[in-house]
Amino acid sequence: MDKDVIRRALREHLPEVRACYEAGLAQDPTIKGRVSIQFTITSTGAVAGAMVHESEIGDAQVGRCIAGAVESWRFPEPEGGGDVTMTYPFALTPT
Repeated sequence: MDKDVIRRALREHLPEVRACYEAGLAQDPTIKGRVSIQFTITSTGAVAGAMVHESEIGDAQVGRCIAGAVESWRFPEPEGGGDVTMTYPFALTPT
């Protein structure tokens, strides 16, 4: 899949990622860092599964929340069909 296509699709869902992070900030206002989510985009563009691949923030619930959100997202269908597994890092910092 084209990286720009994926970035555009991810950008549309950043408010959901931000909501997960803000829930974590409400519990601990010092958390920040990178959370990498691994997920599989099926041939139809649906996400078949998502999980925390790596997390620096020390709040497991934030990562689980982001992974849960990613599972509900839709992407354009991959070129040539088939599934695409990828890992995407989200940098989380307070605003």
